Amino acid sequence: MSMMKKIEIDGKAVAFKASAAIPRIYRIKFQRDIYKELSVLEKSIGDGDPEKSSLDLFSLEMFENIAYVMAKHADTSIRIIRRTGWMSSTRQYLSGSAEADRAVGDEHQDGCGG
Repeated sequence: MSMMKKIEIDGKAVAFKASAAIPRIYRIKFQRDIYKELSVLEKSIGDGDPEKSSLDLFSLEMFENIAYVMAKHADTSIRIIRRTGWMSSTRQYLSGSAEADRAVGDEHQDGCGG
């Protein structure tokens, strides 16, 4: 059983899929345990007080990685740019077109499942 949700990003609907497979996909893709990383994140947030929160670059990267895995899990045909800021490159990320592939270049293609 899974849950799908479409979210509008840069004017285009992007599907995200959550399922029991996400922790395994995350481990395969990033060689890290999502539960351990979420535990670290929980501790860095503290009791929810913004003054006491200590979110760092690692925390932001983890959010990006989770979004990446869920988007790719929902639609393996899309091309997602990794390590070059796919969250800020949504036009190329969302298109899944040959034009976007040429614009991005093969060296930035994910190659994970699609």
